[in-house]
Amino acid sequence: MEDTTRKFTALDSKTEMKEILSSVYNSLMVKGYNLVQALMTTNLIALVIFIALGYGSIDAICGSSGVVASGI
Repeated sequence: MEDTTRKFTALDSKTEMKEILSSVYNSLMVKGYNLVQALMTTNLIALVIFIALGYGSIDAICGSSGVVASGI
């Protein structure tokens, strides 16, 4: 049986990585896919599930201000 796993080499150039990621991002935007909104929606759903399962509260996760700290 033939091995169907594809192997790729890692990119060493940050410029090349940026070009590829920018191309993918722009292609998705042209198709109407809003990546930022999709990521935020995913994060909010995960937060609701986390709280619903009893792992914490908004205050425990975000602090008393209710603002989620980001690493940006």
